[in-house]
Amino acid sequence: MPRVPDGLPLLGRGRHRSPRDGACVMEYTSVLAGERWSDNPSCVHPALATLARMVNDCTADEARQSLVTVVPDLVHSAGLRGKRARLGQRIARKAVLAALPLATGLRRRTLCAALLGAEKACGPSRVAHDPDREAVRALLRDPDEAMLLAIRLSAKAPRPLAYDRKGVTKSLELAVMTIAESGHPRADDVMRRLLVDCTALVRGVPAAVPAGTAPGAGAREERQALRA
Repeated sequence: MPRVPDGLPLLGRGRHRSPRDGACVMEYTSVLAGERWSDNPSCVHPALATLARMVNDCTADEARQSLVTVVPDLVHSAGLRGKRARLGQRIARKAVLAALPLATGLRRRTLCAALLGAEKACGPSRVAHDPDREAVRALLRDPDEAMLLAIRLSAKAPRPLAYDRKGVTKSLELAVMTIAESGHPRADDVMRRLLVDCTALVRGVPAAVPAGTAPGAGAREERQALRA
């Protein structure tokens, strides 16, 4: 695992011209990877880089420095060629699932639509147990008003929110903003945990089963709920 080098500046919001001006978590990663100074290093999956920049900028100043410990795992997390698009959808799905419990009103309805779009785009799961898919199925088995509306709208939309790269970016931005603005006393921890989990997802590390996740319904039930 690459070692975080000494002497780099404290993490700060936004982009920086050089280390003399500060660094965001992605600029930190570019140095560790041996790439040119950039907030969008090629060694990191594009969706994961978007998530990391959002978490960096939305985390409170006093908590942001803890993100440095995630940097070594971000290096070489670009994903395999040909699987990057699917990984982007899975990152979006995980981020929206983290934000939904903290969302209300229009934002919750938008996140539900994003979740359905990402779930459709993820396609069949290639793992024996996919905790994020189980979480989506649980939401579909007992949908609230926001989810019911999102299901109806997604059935009419030709390309649901979060179905392409632009949608993934918008979904990630909305999810992180929802967590940051929720007023949750541990919002910074939730965002950091999300970044850690998504980094593990891209690197192929098995994810822990979310607490309280209900057993999954069958694939047939899921398809029927998405088409309802």
